Amino acid sequence: MTVDHGVVPTPSLVWTSRFAGRPRLLAAALGVVALLALWAATAGASIDHSKASPGDDKTDLALYQAVVERMNDGQGYYQAAAIELPARSYPTTPVPSVREPTLAWFISTVGRPVAVAVMLLLAMGALALSLRTFELTERSRRAWIGATVLAAAGVGILCQPKVVEQHEVWAALLVYLGLLVRGNGKVVPAVVLLLTAAVVRELVAPVMAIMLVVALLERRRREAGWWLAALVVFAGFYGWHAWQVHGMTGPAGPESPGWLAMGGWPFVVDAFWGSSLLTVLPHSLAAIVVPMALLGWFSRSGTLFDRVSAVLLAYVVLFCFAGREDNYYWGMLVGSLLLPGFAFGLALCVTALGGLRPGVLTRSGRD
Repeated sequence: MTVDHGVVPTPSLVWTSRFAGRPRLLAAALGVVALLALWAATAGASIDHSKASPGDDKTDLALYQAVVERMNDGQGYYQAAAIELPARSYPTTPVPSVREPTLAWFISTVGRPVAVAVMLLLAMGALALSLRTFELTERSRRAWIGATVLAAAGVGILCQPKVVEQHEVWAALLVYLGLLVRGNGKVVPAVVLLLTAAVVRELVAPVMAIMLVVALLERRRREAGWWLAALVVFAGFYGWHAWQVHGMTGPAGPESPGWLAMGGWPFVVDAFWGSSLLTVLPHSLAAIVVPMALLGWFSRSGTLFDRVSAVLLAYVVLFCFAGREDNYYWGMLVGSLLLPGFAFGLALCVTALGGLRPGVLTRSGRD
């Protein structure tokens, strides 16, 4: 069954299949998916499943809840952090050990109830944008519904009021919205959303660099200028944050053991499994879903799909090299973005196995 609501996708949402007329390339890609799934399933999970739910890192959450409480009592962010981190055996060096102050400032300024309301509004915006975007990109009604449901569930499971102080939740929402907004052809709003995400959690700053590179490759000089400006603003803010962290006074905390762990592909699966909707699945099934979802995004070429694919690939590489076992929650940053790709991957397999007419893999408007 095809979807036809009398609407034509904007040029930025039109895509073509990377496998059109390339059955051998598709077979090779499916073979890689199978090998990756086998690798992760054989390696098994390296994290405790009882702790593997989005935003359930209680120690981190309690830490920044305590920091916000101190700020509500009149202390500054860095003053509160200098007390709470060492008291809870958290390192205060190097600089990435201390979260940026943006989220704590926001919550202490507007109050927790308002912050929760804003978080839920962002989630609703992500759901509405997903519904519209996937309606326009998907030819199959089942693929449209599947991608939207996975997106809604992936975003929804993150947005629990009890985790409003969790930096990764906000960063994940803002990155998701930013990439879909850019996929719909809106550059400046996407820049604002992704810059905001980066000043909440620095681990998503590379997304802006990826967007800059893609814009340069596509010879979009004006857009590249916006991304470059955003990176300069972020660099200035993070430099100021580093200066503040170095100036913190208080009891000395333990030294960070570092984040280079070389976990390889199994840690990639663990990161996505332990911090997203996939946590409801057995690890062996998540080992299949993750590479299939990646293939779903990578199988399509177009403004939205190229950017999302580049971002996901960057974080796959990052997780292969960086991240200790207790850093699995980093997967939350792009986990909800990954999930709709599973619907695209299934649609690709159905198309390939169905022996549809020549050219059906080339996306150009509605069927």
